[in-house]
Formats: sequence, C-alpha cells, structure tokens
Amino acid sequence: MTARRTLLAFAIFAIVLGIFARVDALDHKLLWQDEAFSLLRISGHTNAQLDALFDGGVHPAREVFALQRITPERGVREMLASISREEPQRGPLYYLLARVWIGVAGNGTAQVRELSVFLGIAGIGLAYGLGRQAARSLAGGALAAAFFALAPVQIRLAQQVREYVLVSDLTLLSALLVLRAFEKPSWGRWFAYFLCAGAGAYTNVEFAFVLAFEGAAVAAFAWRGPRPLRAARLTGYAAAVLLACAAYTPWAAMLAGAARRGAGDVSWAATGYSLRSSLLKWAFNIGASFFDSEYAHVALGVLLLPVALLIAFVLYRLVRGPGDGFVRTLALALVASSAVPLTLLDAATHAHYALVTRYAISTWTGLEFAVALVLAWLSAADDVRARRFAAVAAGFVVLLGASAFALDRPYVEWWDDNEHLSERAVADAVAARPGAAIIASANTAAYVLVLSRYLAPDRPLVLVRDVPARLPAVPAYLFLPSDALRERALALAGQGASLGNESPAIGLSIPDLRERGEPQITATNALWLVQRASKRR
Repeated sequence: MTARRTLLAFAIFAIVLGIFARVDALDHKLLWQDEAFSLLRISGHTNAQLDALFDGGVHPAREVFALQRITPERGVREMLASISREEPQRGPLYYLLARVWIGVAGNGTAQVRELSVFLGIAGIGLAYGLGRQAARSLAGGALAAAFFALAPVQIRLAQQVREYVLVSDLTLLSALLVLRAFEKPSWGRWFAYFLCAGAGAYTNVEFAFVLAFEGAAVAAFAWRGPRPLRAARLTGYAAAVLLACAAYTPWAAMLAGAARRGAGDVSWAATGYSLRSSLLKWAFNIGASFFDSEYAHVALGVLLLPVALLIAFVLYRLVRGPGDGFVRTLALALVASSAVPLTLLDAATHAHYALVTRYAISTWTGLEFAVALVLAWLSAADDVRARRFAAVAAGFVVLLGASAFALDRPYVEWWDDNEHLSERAVADAVAARPGAAIIASANTAAYVLVLSRYLAPDRPLVLVRDVPARLPAVPAYLFLPSDALRERALALAGQGASLGNESPAIGLSIPDLRERGEPQITATNALWLVQRASKRR
C-alpha cells in the first residue's frame, strides 16, 4: 500500500470512529452543571428562580427539575430574556435551535444532547470541505475531517448541551467561505460570509476574534493581484463584517447593559495561575487537541511531547514553508484567533481565560486544520520521505485520538482532572433510603440543579439559605454540607445523634493548578447522613 493510500485509510477509519464517538451512549456521561444551566436558559427560567427555591422549605425533586423543562407558559421571549440578562455573552442562536429540537425530541439526557451530536457530525463535513478547498486535494479534505473527527475536545463538546460545538462549526465554515470569496470575489460569496459572521456573533461573542483574525489575513494579501481584484476583496470583506456588526447591534446593546452580570458568569476564571502552572496547562491544552486522557493516566502525558513537536513543525512550515501564502496565513489566523486575545486579556487582568479549553475552541479547531493542511501538502510532495512522513504522522495522530476515546469512554464524569463529584452517584446512594430528605444550602444550587435530574421525582429536598431552622425526620442526608451545616444538623437531631460521611466515591487526587489553597467542593464531602443512635435491645 502506498503512503497516500495508507493516509486515506487512516482518515476513513478516523471519520467512522469519530461519528460513532459522537452518537455513542449519549446518556452515559453525567449531565453536568454547565449543561443544566443551558437547559435553564432554553426553558426560559432564571438563576433568580432557582435561588428562590432555597427558602428553607421542603421541595420535591421534580420542582427543581421543572426549571430545566420547556413549558408553554415560558416561551421564546422568556428564554431570550434569561440569556440576555444572565449570560449575554453566549448569544441566542444555539439556544433557539436547542429549544426547537428539545420541544420535538424530549427532555431525556440523550435527547437534549442530540442537537449537539448532529452539529458535531456536520463539523466533520465542514472540516472536509475546508481541507479540500485549502489543500486542493482529496487528502487535504480527508485529513482535516479525520483530525476533527477524533479530536478529544470536539468529541466532548459534540455531546454536551452547550454552544461551543456550533462555534467550532462556524469557525470552519467562515474560513471556507472567506477562502472561496478571496480566491474569486463575488457579492454572493461575501453575502454568505456575512450570514456566517452574523450567526457566529449570535452564537458567542468570542466569534468576533475569528472574524478579526480572518480579516487580518485578507488585509495582508488583498493587495496582490490586479487592482479590481484587490478592491473586490477588501470591500467585500468590509461590507460583510459591517453588515454583521449592524445585525448584531440589538444584542450588543443588551450585552453592554448586562456586561457586569456576564462578567460574573465567568468570574471563576478571573483568578491567575502561576507562570509554571500556566505553562504546564498550555502544554497540556495544545497536546490535548489530539490526545486527552485528562489526568486520569498521568504516565501517558509523555505522548504530548511528540504531539508538541509535530505542532511546532507544522507552525514552522506555515510561517516559512512553501504553499499558498493566503492559505498558510489563514490557517495561522485560526490558530491565533482565540489564544492570542485571551492570553493578552489574562496578562492584563491576571486571569486564566485562555487556559479554559472551551473558551479557546476556535484555536483548537484551527490547529486541527493546520496540521491536516501541512500533512496533505507533504503527502503530495515529490520527495518520497516527505510522503512517508505525512503517512506516519497522520497515522500517529489518528491512533492517539482513537486511544483517547477508548480511555475516556468508560468514565461517567466529563472531567477527570480533579476530585470530581458525580451527582448521579449521589442519587444512587440516597436511593437506599427512599424516605430520607436531602438538605442542601444555596451555595450548592448548581449541583442541586444537576442532582434533581437523577433523583426520584418525589424525593424531598430541604433547600436552605445557609443553615436549617429545623430538621425533617431523621435520618436525613446533607448534600455538600459546610462545617456550619453539619454542626447545625447534628445539634437539631438531638442527643445521641450521629453524623457519617457516606460519599459514594472519591475522585482522583490531583493538585489544584490554581494553587490558591481555597477549599474545593469534592466527592469526599458529597454526602453525609444524620441519624439517631440505634436503640439497644
């Protein structure tokens, strides 16, 4: 088998496995708190409504879960109000699509994720189109689709109720459209780019970075060629982006008015990492675009070294190597699109936004495309060694992605890099005592929102602001209790009562990269049981 056929065989294997990875066991992974908040928005409910439940009263689990369900009483207007007031940086497009989908498919864990699955599969097709257009070859399309299909971050986001999968798709589509419009400008092609730009802006405000860096690539090369061609490129791009900005103006006004609340939504990322931790996290994120076992298998971190070397080689070839200058610059623009501005923001504010993998999704999408592009060019080279290197490198990347999927597939939780909490495991543990109430305080509201999905609908929840004024019938469970809550519950239970830690599992004990020394909510403090001493016979 020739190197070219070997490369295409790896690509076909990767695409098939990548599609399977997206549709596989959609309800296996825990529906975690970010997804629960997405459903809160989609259903038109608000954080204030969730917070209001923590009034010291007893609420059945179905009452909390109802905040994640679509009802006729709360329509699109309420949904848009919820997003614009509490998470305006996200934009409404994904949530509108999800509302339509869930209204038809249902509210089960698998059903609410299916839209993201289809968008993730569509992304594989978009990656193929961009790769083929950019490399001018079938190999370019096949490799771009293959690397996107098995990229761990793309698989994960394609199974979650969150808009980042759509950001990834629109990043690929915008690059394809700007490439086509640059090569052969027409108002029809620039209008298509305008539609994509507007859709991206209405998906997540960060899409502005993608548009800006694509514009920089257009500006850098628009001067080449005859004067009419130069003018068509610059005026076309400018008109498309200005129209997109105009279309975004209504939402931008709401975004400006709710900027403080939007900043509060991501305030957890506004703390700084040490230089050492930042470098380690950057190294991990770059390598994890092709191989990611989180920290569950620390020894396998050695595989990130050849990945880093391959990426360094690819970036060098894009900067200094042969090939279409605009295509090389466009690939570099995508790689830089979120990483550069977020890193500058971190440097200015001492935060770590750039280190949050999903925030830099356009960079990882660009990196997958860049590696595919360079290897496709090498696979068509006259040099036999270059073609063999391309085949070996492509096979290596595909096998890494397949291995990452195999390692991650058994886990119930999405993230294995700290002492994780599984609300589903908590729900299974409390099922042994059907009548026992669960007491939770307001600072655990996000976790209670997730827990309500996995509890029996009639399970009583005592939702308190801080500590309870009274205690329901003993035995009772305490969910993620503070020291004050444990002490208060034990005192209310009366003399002879006992308090035992019944947390269902202990997560992986990994040092916190934040190095802040703050107490973290972990599985070791997930569930406590208050009960009276057993009577002696």
